[in-house]
Amino acid sequence: MQWLKIMTILFVFCLLQGCATILNGSKKSIMVSSSEDDTKVTVLYEGKKMTGKNVAMIKAKKGTITAIGEKKGCATTQRMVESSGDWGWYIAGNLFSWYVFGWIIDPITGGLWYYDETEIDVTPVCLEKEEEKDE
Repeated sequence: MQWLKIMTILFVFCLLQGCATILNGSKKSIMVSSSEDDTKVTVLYEGKKMTGKNVAMIKAKKGTITAIGEKKGCATTQRMVESSGDWGWYIAGNLFSWYVFGWIIDPITGGLWYYDETEIDVTPVCLEKEEEKDE
């Protein structure tokens, strides 16, 4: 019975590896939207291009996301969002572990990385509506 307790403890330690991955997940959902009707929303991420009308969703691990909002007669809006490392959970979760794989798993799966913004607004600036309001 003693060996069963030891094996259970070892198994639990193995499950706790990759602490940042467990807490943050691997891919993050990012929503890019515009409050202006008929806006073409474009998202560029890792060489891929996604487009949508007024909204686009993307799942990202890490890196730079470029979001663009375009509408005829309006100024195009472009925003870039970069991922950051969640070093606190990464270090704290793996520091007290004897199992070395957590140090490797978190960066590979994307659990180490996060985005400050998960909703990006790319509403284009339309001067026509502002001029109508002034009159």
